[in-house]
Parts: sequence; structure tokens; C-alpha cells
Amino acid sequence: MKTILLLLLGNVIAYTQAQTLRDLDSRQGIKDFTLGDPLSKWSNSLQFNSTDGEEILYNYTGSCCQTIFGYGVDLINLGFKNGNLSTIIFYTENFQKPFERSGKYTQWRSTDFENINSQIKRLFGEESDWKEKDGRVYFAWYGKKVSLVSTYIYSGAKSG
Repeated sequence: MKTILLLLLGNVIAYTQAQTLRDLDSRQGIKDFTLGDPLSKWSNSLQFNSTDGEEILYNYTGSCCQTIFGYGVDLINLGFKNGNLSTIIFYTENFQKPFERSGKYTQWRSTDFENINSQIKRLFGEESDWKEKDGRVYFAWYGKKVSLVSTYIYSGAKSG
């Protein structure tokens, strides 16, 4: 009987995860940006950044989206493939200046990343995957059409 209960519980959790990941697919964007938007919709607010294969990446220079999940936005990159929005990247403001500018060593402060991820989890459920590599922690949510990745870049800390 315990095995059946665990299997049923597993199916309920999997169904809930599927529902929230469907929300990720159905929203297809964040704030004012929607995947598939034509380049012409944003062209007056874009500055060329780089190319990556078929995708052209721009810095967004408009007035939308000064905050995300309660954190100040430092930069927004929009990527376009075949003239349609395919990538949306938000960079939040650093909570500390680098040592070279401030003279202070960076403090470990994971609560920002945890707060942002908990808000994403409320919207789309538990992450599909996570990993830590090269001082970065990645959490990812994979729908059938849309992927969302949250990255925390650890700048290092020193106590003394």
C-alpha cells in the first residue's frame, strides 16, 4: 500500500509540475517582452551588443522594467533570431561594488538569488534542473517551448 501511495503522490507532483511549466510556455515572456515579438516593435529602444550564431543580441535602452522581483535592473539584453524575439536576459544590479572600486571584499549573499528563485518557483513550480559551475549557480525551468534560467554569479569572498 505504501508503494501505491508514493506512486500516486509522485503522479500528483509530476502533474503539478507539468501545469506550472505549461504556464511558462503559455506566458512566453516577462514584463512587456513576449517571445516572438518582431524586431520592429523594439527597434527604437535597442543598441547592438553582439551576435551568437543566428541570434543578434541587443542592449535594451527603453524605460520598461526598472525592477524585477523587487530588485533593480542593471541591464536587459534582447536576442532576435529571424527578426523575432528569442531571448530575454535581465541582469540585476550588483549589491556591492567590486573590490577594485570599493576597497571592500565581497560578502557572500545568497539570499537575493534565493528570493528571486522562490518567486520564480511560485510562478512555475520547482526547477527542472540546477547546477554549479565556475563560480555560477544555475537554476532552470524547461517548458516544451520556453526555457527560463536563473543564474547567480559568485564573485568570491574573503574573510580576514
